[in-house]
Amino acid sequence: MVAVLGSNRLPLGQAAAALGRLDDAVRHLRAAAEINDRAGMPPMAAFARYELARVLARRRRPGDRDEAAALAASAARWPAGSAWRPWRAAARSCRGLCPDGRRAR
Repeated sequence: MVAVLGSNRLPLGQAAAALGRLDDAVRHLRAAAEINDRAGMPPMAAFARYELARVLARRRRPGDRDEAAALAASAARWPAGSAWRPWRAAARSCRGLCPDGRRAR
């Protein structure tokens, strides 16, 4: 059995985010989404965009919140079928970020 989990830039981005290196995380996660798109791996590209949205929401630079909301909305639209329900719920919760950093209810 062979499992392909997408670009190795995804875990690099996740690790950078965990260490608080948000600029590095953004760079790695953008690359992961692009590489996974080019490789024809939409689930992994959507997951990279979801992770990128979470990091952008934490980073709080001008435009980051709006981009985070757009990325989360994009990631939430991708999955189809009942197996993806938890994914869609997670992406929707990230999509509802308000400009002041609180989650929309």
